[in-house]
Amino acid sequence: MAEALEAMCGGSPGARVGDLAYHWFSATQPVDLDKAIDYSRQAAEAALAGLAPDEALRYYTQALQLHRQLPDPDPLLGVDLSIGLGTAQRQAGVGAYRETLLDAAHRAQALGGTDRLVAAALANSRGFFSTVGAADHERIALLEQSVRGVGDRPSPQRARLLALLAQELVPTGNLARRRKLSDEAVGIARGLDDPGALLDVLNLRSNALLGLDTLAERLAVTAEALPLAEHLRDPVGLYFAAIFRAFAAFDAGDRDELDRVADLAVRLADEVGQPTLRWVARWQLGLRSWLDGELDASEGHVTDAMSIGFESGQPDAVLVPGIQLMFLRWPQGRSDEIEPMLSQFLDDQVELPGLRAGLAMMYCENGRFEEARRVLDGEVAAEFARCKDDPYPLNTVVMWSHTVSDLDDVRAAEMLLPYLLPHTDEIGTASVITSGAAATAIGQLQSVLGHVSAADEAFSHGVEVCTRLRAPFPLALTHCAWARSLLRSDEPGDRTRALRNIDAARALAENHGLVAIERRIERML
Repeated sequence: MAEALEAMCGGSPGARVGDLAYHWFSATQPVDLDKAIDYSRQAAEAALAGLAPDEALRYYTQALQLHRQLPDPDPLLGVDLSIGLGTAQRQAGVGAYRETLLDAAHRAQALGGTDRLVAAALANSRGFFSTVGAADHERIALLEQSVRGVGDRPSPQRARLLALLAQELVPTGNLARRRKLSDEAVGIARGLDDPGALLDVLNLRSNALLGLDTLAERLAVTAEALPLAEHLRDPVGLYFAAIFRAFAAFDAGDRDELDRVADLAVRLADEVGQPTLRWVARWQLGLRSWLDGELDASEGHVTDAMSIGFESGQPDAVLVPGIQLMFLRWPQGRSDEIEPMLSQFLDDQVELPGLRAGLAMMYCENGRFEEARRVLDGEVAAEFARCKDDPYPLNTVVMWSHTVSDLDDVRAAEMLLPYLLPHTDEIGTASVITSGAAATAIGQLQSVLGHVSAADEAFSHGVEVCTRLRAPFPLALTHCAWARSLLRSDEPGDRTRALRNIDAARALAENHGLVAIERRIERML
């Protein structure tokens, strides 16, 4: 059958390559093993190109099985097949891809195969850093070795390696080093006649630049990447261009742009079908339902994300939806359920500075002010040093502002206010969660410091920002914070203005089931 198919195809199997792979694999003559391996590999590569990773996984597994039967197997061919297998595993949502590709990289390195080391290092990425809240030092080391291996000559491989290394370093902080690596990667890519390499580098750069004072750059990068991806008609590249644009638009409080590009990303994730893409898309659906005040719908999306994450072996399958769940339980008035989860994350040494801010905030929500004070005092003593290397510093500082306001801590307010003042139009986010508008946090800190008119101005702007974001819970938090600030004042008319803000917050709470807001109102009244 295999020989007959070969005769029919005349050396160009095309769509029949799968049939050829099947029949040569099924043939029992050892003399034909090389041919069976070759056709299995061709079929696997065709399946990957056709966005059919499950088929590719089957063919690569088949090729490796045959390769092990050879009397004198070529070790470099074994590395090539393992790289293909790891790529197929990653796209199919098999968590073992990391170990498969690391093993292939180490074997390539031992054999002196620099090209294969580079290929394995580049394949070993899900499109963003390896895990939220922890650096993957083994991957980082291999990327650094690969960069040295390709040399200083500009090439698509060097550009991609530098860009991948820059964003892989996000959990370690050190924005200056990340920027330097990313700048070189973009410079190389712009000098090459390779738009695909430029798209990859731009997509990775939007993550590499996470930090304070970088939003304008990320907006510019994603604005360039999106039309380039559309021109290239690469659905996976376009997906990442859209999802990173959504993150930047969210930070900027641009709800219309967030919805536009997030809808595109969700559609592409469903069309391509790769579990990692679908996982991140469910984060986005959960986020936007949360913003809309549709808490039950948000919980459904978070549950879906947890399921996809576990099934596809995501290393942060618990952490990311767990943090989303914290922000879901908060407006529901169920923050007491979140304290143990946050404490466990901290015990596990998850490297996210925002976790401490979240725990202190939850303590305040639950009326456990002494515990919140202990957490806050530790950060004040360190002068909030963790915020300097935080990839999501604005979100962390906005969370701290809620605690600082609840505890009336003047020293902490003085330390945090400079972080926020340049960012009055931005939202405190960590890609798929938000602690509220920076303007609201500024108002809270100004109120603690006794700057009544500055607090008024900030709260007024916070209402505008949250209204544009169409986010009832952050808006209700702003009205509550403004009311509390006004109730501290002795100025004529402030009590009346406070009650108007309370009425606005109460209406939002009633319309969207915001139990936490109702409790805040009760305490203020």
